[in-house]
Amino acid sequence: MKMIHTLAILAALSFSNGVAFATEPDEQAKEEARQRAIEIAADHLNVRADRLAVVDLEAKTWTDSSLGCPKPGRRYLPGVVEGYLVTVVHGGERLRVHLGGGRGLVCQGVLQDEAS
Repeated sequence: MKMIHTLAILAALSFSNGVAFATEPDEQAKEEARQRAIEIAADHLNVRADRLAVVDLEAKTWTDSSLGCPKPGRRYLPGVVEGYLVTVVHGGERLRVHLGGGRGLVCQGVLQDEAS
């Protein structure tokens, strides 16, 4: 059982993109996160990326592979996943885009506050 637990932790850590936020992320990393969030939101809304704007970007440490956006009935691997919480707007609509571990998603419905 201990071996399974160890493997689960190692698998969870593999979701991390290797970016350590011991200090504030650099401007290039933030800009890449902004662009990725806009791409994800544009795809989600089926609109052109130039119709969207980032209004907030916050470095986050997610505690599992759900990236702070768990879906009911699903299980997630525990582990530290460094990433971002990005707020993107389109007209009057605000979207929360969660990024981490080389992936991202628009978080809707049940939200889980994570440690920063």
